Amino acid sequence: MAWTIFEILINYYQGFWETYFIYKFLDKKSDKITPMMRFVCAFAIGSIITVLNYISIFEGVSSILYWVCLFVFAFLGFKDNLIKKVFASIIPLALLFLLTSINLNLISSAFGITVKDIIVEQDYRRFIALISIQLTYAVSVIIISKLFNFATEKFSFIDWLPIIIVMCVSIALVYILHYLSLTTENINRLYVNVSYIIVFSINIFMFYVIYSLFNKNQKLREYEILKIQQEYQKNYIENANTQYESIKKIRHDTRNHLLTICQLISDNEVNTAYDFAKKNIDNLELSQTFVNTQNSIVNAIINSKLTSASTIGIHVSCLSTNSFDGIDDIDLCNLLGNILDNAITACREQPENANREINVKINCEDELYYTFIVSNTILSSISKENPTLKTTKADKDNHGYGTKIIKDIADKYDGRVDFYEEYDMFCCQVNLISNTKASE
Repeated sequence: MAWTIFEILINYYQGFWETYFIYKFLDKKSDKITPMMRFVCAFAIGSIITVLNYISIFEGVSSILYWVCLFVFAFLGFKDNLIKKVFASIIPLALLFLLTSINLNLISSAFGITVKDIIVEQDYRRFIALISIQLTYAVSVIIISKLFNFATEKFSFIDWLPIIIVMCVSIALVYILHYLSLTTENINRLYVNVSYIIVFSINIFMFYVIYSLFNKNQKLREYEILKIQQEYQKNYIENANTQYESIKKIRHDTRNHLLTICQLISDNEVNTAYDFAKKNIDNLELSQTFVNTQNSIVNAIINSKLTSASTIGIHVSCLSTNSFDGIDDIDLCNLLGNILDNAITACREQPENANREINVKINCEDELYYTFIVSNTILSSISKENPTLKTTKADKDNHGYGTKIIKDIADKYDGRVDFYEEYDMFCCQVNLISNTKASE
């Protein structure tokens, strides 16, 4: 009776550790419900182990029930994508199969008995095997969970795929090796143990290779984005200086034009004054003021971009909050510049006789939550023709970073980016949280 109770407790203890990796690795949907679901899953796994142990000494295909329990727990209790949930469900089982087989083979070699004897006989050797398996499993799960959380925060499906394939192949190999170890003679047991070590090493090596490639690719992408940002900031400074010089010239010319008009009116040359004024109106329209906030960067970027759009026949409008406390000027420059560039490019590609329009709306709630909405007219649905918003420019190596930059800025301020369509308009909405207020 004591032995039976001990083994049942071991089964539920094992269920607890099988759910540990999923609980630590994935992003919980609820801090209250998910822990309860973990308890239910651990209890279910412990019960399944207990039942299957009474049916057979080796579960075989029926061990898939463990994975089903873990996957249901991952699927219902966490926010991550499906491929990551599948991976998180496989890891605990693969690790358990590997450690169980290694421990059984080592103990069987130490005591000179078969693995089957350890599994069947209820003596001190089975007791040692159960304790060693659970202890090494607990330590390994803790280490693996910390390692994967550190390394795989932003892995994509392409990054995960080769790792999962190797894991699945490894599980199959461990299954075969474990089955063979049940009847393997002591003289051949060394080869089984070496095989386990090779399988384990292949998995570690594969993870290291994928992680190294991911880091290198990530750094290359960050470098390319940094180059785009620097180039954009350089262009912005040049354009701002050019615009400033143009404004000074227009002001100087306007003063002279007004003096000329006054003189013509004084000389009763009213018609001539009218024609002269009408002729020079276009010069004033070259530099319009669409917004006048407390932030000179916002004023410069919006006014220059919308002026550029207006000169090619695009109808523009802007409504903005007055201050931008807690948002870095460089981030404002990159955010507004990329959003407006995308909108202007989309409108420029439309026929001149089409209804081309760009609307900008920026508001702030409680001096904390900023919302940037830039919308532009479209002739057909972007979400259907280009759902991933990939660049349509020929030089794809030097373009297509605008959306990435926008998303990175949103992440920096704990915000989000949404792209949607309404009333024949394509909308980009960016929500940011002020760093100043958030830190308070």
